[in-house]
Amino acid sequence: MVVHELETLYLTQLRDIYDAAAQVVLVLPKLQATATSPALRQALSEHLRDTKELVRNLKGLVNEHGAPPAGVPCRGMTGLLGEATDVLAMRGQASLVDLAIVAIARQLGHYEIAACDSASGLARALGFDGDRRELERAAGQAENEDEELARIAEELTQRFEDVAGSCV
Repeated sequence: MVVHELETLYLTQLRDIYDAAAQVVLVLPKLQATATSPALRQALSEHLRDTKELVRNLKGLVNEHGAPPAGVPCRGMTGLLGEATDVLAMRGQASLVDLAIVAIARQLGHYEIAACDSASGLARALGFDGDRRELERAAGQAENEDEELARIAEELTQRFEDVAGSCV
């Protein structure tokens, strides 16, 4: 890909994030259905709701700039979704599978945070203040979701620490 203008790079980034988020929308319900922790299921449900909103908003942003949202495949997210497929195939103790789901959900969210933050910087440089605000809002939501997933992981991990401590 040859990029000669900042705006072209920016639109390519938006379209990449759009594709990434659209892919996440497809896997989150599967992760949610596999999870056994009520808190994890709720967190994944909220992540799904927010990611669907991000897809709608990104489509609008890209359309406002006269480009189609689809057409830029996000290979990074495709790789992460391959890992999510591996997690979905896991069998074993429910809490361990839940921890694996938390881990992959956090990785998906971290991609979203980094991508939105990067695109926000480009939007700022281009003077696209509305775009910048939307991208910052999306990154902030993803950061909040990550904090909740980290809290859930801590609770799940604590169960194993409690069991290990009682065996000593």
